[in-house]
Amino acid sequence: MALEAITTLPLSVVAQASSPAELIFQLEHEPCDLLITDYSMPICRQPDGLALISYIHRNYKNTKIMVMTMARSNLLMQHLLTTGVRGVFDKHRPLDELSQAVTSVLKGEKYLSPSLESNIKNIKNGIPRQLKLTPKEYEVIRLLGEGLAGREIAKRLNRSEKTISRQKRSAMQKQGIYSESEPRDAEKKVNP
Repeated sequence: MALEAITTLPLSVVAQASSPAELIFQLEHEPCDLLITDYSMPICRQPDGLALISYIHRNYKNTKIMVMTMARSNLLMQHLLTTGVRGVFDKHRPLDELSQAVTSVLKGEKYLSPSLESNIKNIKNGIPRQLKLTPKEYEVIRLLGEGLAGREIAKRLNRSEKTISRQKRSAMQKQGIYSESEPRDAEKKVNP
């Protein structure tokens, strides 16, 4: 468990949450200096991922955000770092590295797991055409990749079905996918 990996640090865990709604509730009632959150909360109906992180960054400006993820997408790394995330921890890494990540973020430094740093260097050297999705397009493609239908995505992201359809079409075109039968392949391209 991630919490066990940071017990040697001089800090207190003030709350835990297992859904976006519970997380927001906890932030309202238990302010914290650092939020460590999973990027994707697969069993939830509320927005997670970039939508949740953007909301937290806008509304809880004094809370530093660290994201734990298994995703290695260059696009995701770019969006996380421009959305106010101070640290990104690769869940493929040993948990004992988490305390180093937490320490860095609490000092005001940015932290990227070593396995993700090469992704960021690649981004700085130029973003390939298929990576130029907007954060909203990326979220739609990610949820399509999880098997959600357009109507479910619209409800989950609190957007109209028409908007989701437009974002899906735009993302598919950017990914070079022109058949309605291939949208799930787009998620694999941006999140190998």
